[in-house]
Amino acid sequence: MAAALVAAGALALVGCSLGDDRKVADVTLPELDTTTTTAPPQRDDRRGRGGDGEEAPPAPVWTLQFGGSGDDVPRALSSSDDRVVVAGSTTGELPALVEGAAARPVLGGTDVLVAHVDTEGELVSLQGAGTPADDVALGVAPNGAGAMACGSTGGQLGSTVGGSLDLWCGLLDEDDTLAGVVQLGGTDSEVATDLAGDPEQDRLYAAGRVGGLLPGAQDPTGRGLGGGDAIALRLTADGTPVWARQFGTPMEDASTAAAITPDGDGIVAGYTDGDLGRSSSGGRDAWISRFDPAGRQRWITQIGSAGSDVIHSVAVAGSAARGTETFVAAGTTDGSLGAGDDAAPPDGTVPPRGTVPPRGDGPGATPDALPGGDSDGFAAAFATDGTLSWITTLGEDGVDRAAAVVTDGAVAYVAGTTHSGFGELVPEAGAGGGADGFLAALDVGSGEVLWVARFGSVGDEEVTSMTTTEDGLVVLGGTTTGQMAQTPPAGGLDAFLIAFPLSAAGGGAASIV
Repeated sequence: MAAALVAAGALALVGCSLGDDRKVADVTLPELDTTTTTAPPQRDDRRGRGGDGEEAPPAPVWTLQFGGSGDDVPRALSSSDDRVVVAGSTTGELPALVEGAAARPVLGGTDVLVAHVDTEGELVSLQGAGTPADDVALGVAPNGAGAMACGSTGGQLGSTVGGSLDLWCGLLDEDDTLAGVVQLGGTDSEVATDLAGDPEQDRLYAAGRVGGLLPGAQDPTGRGLGGGDAIALRLTADGTPVWARQFGTPMEDASTAAAITPDGDGIVAGYTDGDLGRSSSGGRDAWISRFDPAGRQRWITQIGSAGSDVIHSVAVAGSAARGTETFVAAGTTDGSLGAGDDAAPPDGTVPPRGTVPPRGDGPGATPDALPGGDSDGFAAAFATDGTLSWITTLGEDGVDRAAAVVTDGAVAYVAGTTHSGFGELVPEAGAGGGADGFLAALDVGSGEVLWVARFGSVGDEEVTSMTTTEDGLVVLGGTTTGQMAQTPPAGGLDAFLIAFPLSAAGGGAASIV
């Protein structure tokens, strides 16, 4: 699943000119620009309680840094079998992996980037695709034969061209080459911001935003559309659209995150400037919605504060059959999300807050979930019927953002970026400085913060994406201006991946699935 913090940047591509060269290119990366550091898991001796009563965060298992001459951004991660697939963007020349081979040139202003990393932190391949215009991948998900990626293009990655910016979905074959691209667009701008799938069910769900009318889309709300609308799409495993739903208000609306339930429903979430699920709380509100496989909208829930509240990622935990199904969203707020009536669901009731320590007693939030600084990350849990269960803010004084969330049984992992020194610095993951990345573990049932790890170099790190692996790792992706591994940076913004052990792998909370 993707981190939707980058969606705004993708939308800024509107107006890019089309070119004549529509070719798809393969790109590889040399060993000189890839570095891996491996640390002992240290899962047993670091799982004790810290002095503040929280668990000490685990040490990273490995760290990888790679890049070319420009900016390389891993905007979405997915995993299957023994590999992690990275989808994102690049703006520079990417050298060849094989000594003596020619470097791959820039195909456009921004090109699609696809990498394959094994679960021990070794870069196996790097592929690129693009047009003379701007192209970016914003989501990636397994599809059975490999993976499917999605994003936006100002050119012609697929067979047709709609408006100034089109959304696309394409297969990543066994060689990690982008192929079979399906491009959709109207007369304005369309962006696919995230992708979720279940290979066994032949179902993929995409989230996105449109500026005009997406061809073939239906409005499930019947309330009319505005200047920018949210979209939800169901796709087959080869990217063929099954249905599209476009919905919104007269204001600005977007879906920025997608997930899939065990029984095949699609979950999409995002933001609205209007009254999408209830009356607006003021500013920008967050929302989450559920669709069945036939495209019927089961429910939509809107939450917000007097400030700006945006969901960037969503994950599914538990089982509907066992009565434990929960949807955990992660995002950013600059208001008092979770305090008082600001976060009341449509029925007007105020949900319980996350059980977190008071400020000054370790990572977390106040009992009323008041913001810690200029902006905070947050995690929110919703029941199977859309009822809000709890909200926990994450941050201290300064700017903190939550970009991605994944779940593993009873634990939700929220990753993001801190400018405030939020979390316990993990020495094995760097010295810290400037903007750092963080990984927080929360109890799915209560929202209680179990531990927060902070990591980074003396430069700036921005966390954009996250996934889990079958061998018990949670892998975060992002960008760095410093040195997260042993060799010097390649240039511009480098991509990095860092892997931590899951709590369940280290003797943590039991699964509720």
